[in-house]
Amino acid sequence: MKTSRRVALVCSSVGLCCLAAFELMGSQVGVDGHLHEFFALQASGMLLLLGAVLTEAANWGWQLWRSVKTALEHKG
Repeated sequence: MKTSRRVALVCSSVGLCCLAAFELMGSQVGVDGHLHEFFALQASGMLLLLGAVLTEAANWGWQLWRSVKTALEHKG
């Protein structure tokens, strides 16, 4: 397995764990009316999932570029 795929897999796994933890912990309203929630888990999870998507997109683009370059070299 390529390193970029491993990075994307780890990012998506940790991101999903962060989002699941955010949902499981929930939020509560304090006696003073302020909302108490672990917003950092939600933001971290979304950023990690975005990182995984961008890593996979870059990997896909690189593979496409290499296949087109190889095809053009064999033609010419």
